[in-house]
Amino acid sequence: MHDWPALAASLSATLATTVAAEPSARVHGGCINESYRWDSAAGPFFVKIAAPTGLDALEAEAAGLDELARAEAVRVPRVRGAGTTATTAYLALEWIDMVRSTGQAEGLLGEQLATQHRVLAPPVRLDARQHDRQHPQSNDASADWVEFFREASLASPARARAAQRFHRALTRARCIASRLDGRLLQQLSADAVPATR
Repeated sequence: MHDWPALAASLSATLATTVAAEPSARVHGGCINESYRWDSAAGPFFVKIAAPTGLDALEAEAAGLDELARAEAVRVPRVRGAGTTATTAYLALEWIDMVRSTGQAEGLLGEQLATQHRVLAPPVRLDARQHDRQHPQSNDASADWVEFFREASLASPARARAAQRFHRALTRARCIASRLDGRLLQQLSADAVPATR
């Protein structure tokens, strides 16, 4: 259960406008966090919420959206603010009304994506840590976007998962070896007892 009054008060302060006492609807917005349409005196906002420990991941998402917006190519929602209450972290974005796609809109999106990928910028590095929920991702600077994506989004988390699997396997192997060692010592001790006459 969410503490809507505390969240509404924090959102109102962060967004500098009066927001409704609770969201008007739950909406789709990813599979990790809950997302809501939240009405306000300034119009609706898209609000994504997580546990308080999720603020750094939400701030990384905000930094990524700001970076994408700098290219002035593909339309992305504007970041309006982020914060926490005692029980919730949140990210508030501009609300964008979605409509059914058309061939013309899809063509325009293709053109915008091509423009987005032609934008040259200083070495790729976001200020916030990136996350894939369980594994913080590497965020070392790179002059090449493909290299950055391969290392930060693919290779680094894969190495972390492989290290975890290796550690679990090593722990299991040690446990088995310890049990076998104990049984072997018992057997050797039993064999070493001199026979009675």
